[in-house]
Amino acid sequence: MLIRFTVANCLSFNDKTSLEMFASKERNLKEQLWTSKSRHLPNILKAAFIFGPNAAGKSNLIKALHFAKSFVLGEPNPLGKRTLHFKLCPECSAKPSFFEFEFLVQGQIYRYGFELHGSGIVREWLYKANSTGEHLIFERSYDRQTKNALRSGEKYPQ
Repeated sequence: MLIRFTVANCLSFNDKTSLEMFASKERNLKEQLWTSKSRHLPNILKAAFIFGPNAAGKSNLIKALHFAKSFVLGEPNPLGKRTLHFKLCPECSAKPSFFEFEFLVQGQIYRYGFELHGSGIVREWLYKANSTGEHLIFERSYDRQTKNALRSGEKYPQ
């Protein structure tokens, strides 16, 4: 279940922008919530609406989410040959695009993200959260000198 999606330097998003599915303290409409049985897990909305004025980025948020999902699953690029980075910033073409998912699987919260520059992954990470904080599962970075540098968490040896 998706908890949060964050994107930066992609389409119309220069700075980090997030779609968050955290529930408010409102107690009406409980059928719209996934209710946590633990004080360490938040209540999460089962659905959300995105609304706002024209040209506010609603469609681009969905396109960025679809692109990131397709990239992770190895599906064809839904954006085609469209430029991925934020075009209104001259320096943004030299910076990677940022994508991060926070999700719930079998009562555990994970945070997976990656940064793309061109068509390749520059950095990739996966963390698991619990009552004591976030714990690194792996982090991979790539550059021309070191190629792939892989680091794993203490609880998750290679």
